[in-house]
Amino acid sequence: MKSYKERILFGGVLATLITSVGMLVLGHIFGLKAKDLIDNSLPRMNTFFNTVVLASCTILTLLLNLFL
Repeated sequence: MKSYKERILFGGVLATLITSVGMLVLGHIFGLKAKDLIDNSLPRMNTFFNTVVLASCTILTLLLNLFL
């Protein structure tokens, strides 16, 4: 009975270590790739959000002129 508990504990610890190392490695790789993609798309995102703000201001101005 004691050997079964030791084997179960050893297997659980080994599986946890393998899973943790895999998650850390994949998270680091995908984190770097995501950072590169975000850095490359920042100028386009800035332009897009500036356009959205400008359009919102224009619509608000037109609505205020319509109702006032």
